[in-house]
Amino acid sequence: MLLERFNILVSALQLVPFPPTVVGAKSSEPDNIIAISPSLGSGPPTTAVASETVKNATRRSTGTMCNLIAQSMSSQFIKKMLIVRLLPNKFLTLSIKVLYMLEEEKRKELKNRLEREFSDYYEISGGKNYRFHQLEAVRKLALKLAEKIDEDPDRKVLEIAALYHDIGRAEDIEDGEMDPFKGHEGHDERGAEKVGEFISENVSKEELEKIEKMIRNHHSEAKTLEGRIMQDADDLSNFGVNNLWRQIHYASYHELDLEDSFEYFWDTAVNEYQQKIEEMYFEETREIARKRLERHKEAVENIERERNAEDF
Repeated sequence: MLLERFNILVSALQLVPFPPTVVGAKSSEPDNIIAISPSLGSGPPTTAVASETVKNATRRSTGTMCNLIAQSMSSQFIKKMLIVRLLPNKFLTLSIKVLYMLEEEKRKELKNRLEREFSDYYEISGGKNYRFHQLEAVRKLALKLAEKIDEDPDRKVLEIAALYHDIGRAEDIEDGEMDPFKGHEGHDERGAEKVGEFISENVSKEELEKIEKMIRNHHSEAKTLEGRIMQDADDLSNFGVNNLWRQIHYASYHELDLEDSFEYFWDTAVNEYQQKIEEMYFEETREIARKRLERHKEAVENIERERNAEDF
């Protein structure tokens, strides 16, 4: 009866522009968590799956609940989702948030456009077409961080901004090559001016303005929650064993021997990494960065042991 009355209330308030389908159930925690999605019409029978996801959930943040449900339902049928928390035995909501999900087809389209901008070139300290893969890593990290923190960012704005935050660097490709340590200045402003060419048809005017501001500001103090998450994700993408790839490419291009490269790592890079950790916005990011740095150091130590025949 409660769900039926709530369904009627939502329709009356026109919180969603179509008759909603309630796919939620009471959780095992004190709060009820109710998810309302668009009516799925003749689509696949995903409602029951989503309902089971909610039913088996323990207390989670609104953002995490939305992600769980979205994973259970075909993304092409979800354009909007409403997550509502109810206090036990009360009909008033604690919070109501409409979450705009980036559809899979739109995501593929945006990624394809970006990949075309960063293709058929060589990046010093990265290799062939490195920038696209780095931006995709930042996108994934940003969404993961959004699940970890206790706040609820605008995931659509966050995802697109993270994916395109370095679009201004495409202009740094000259004769099929990019030096990431040159031409760095101004790429944030160039990116903010250029990003609309790639994404404007997939975002509202308000969303575009938010994304432009995030890109313009991504090398200075972040002004928004989404900006802080994106900047932490960008920094975190340069931590870990994965960064050995860049270290080797840089040493090879500049004709450095292995000893010089590792000497720089221990004498300079480790301190820079530790300083960067202290500058991160979220403890969740700092914790992951510390673990990645330790794995990176262990990998370098293992290479040195093998070169010195100390692994016998």
